[in-house]
Amino acid sequence: VIFEEAVACFRAMEIEEALGGFTRVLQINPRNERALYTAALLLANGGEVDGAEEHLGKLLDINSLHLEAIYLLSLIHRVRGEVEKEIAQLKKALYSDRNFVLGHFQMGGFYLRSGRTEEAKRSLVNVLDILRGQDDGGLIDGVEGLTVGGLRRSAPSGR
Repeated sequence: VIFEEAVACFRAMEIEEALGGFTRVLQINPRNERALYTAALLLANGGEVDGAEEHLGKLLDINSLHLEAIYLLSLIHRVRGEVEKEIAQLKKALYSDRNFVLGHFQMGGFYLRSGRTEEAKRSLVNVLDILRGQDDGGLIDGVEGLTVGGLRRSAPSGR
């Protein structure tokens, strides 16, 4: 019940209440992966990256291949300017799921920023290949409100 209430608060954008609910869930069950991840996401979005990283560390100790946690950790490293750690996490995410479209997209962006255009093309072509045949209105997992069409338009074809 506490978890469901926290999710309802999350969906209603009642951030403090949601975080409090997930914290209560974790007091009862510190190994609840969904509560750890969602609390980390809320903390990260609120700029509390140290707290987010702590929750992600606990989650990855439980499930070392939790794709969303790996990806969120890569974004935290990016915000901090820790490029090598960011890329290591993105590679881990892609190892975990070679069809992880956001991982390919972020790697493409990294390669573009680094002037590595051929590698960027490969990553962005992977994005387009993964999205091929999907409806433009479909939502991309892991990014609130991002559609297949929106991501497709953000990834230059490179072909």
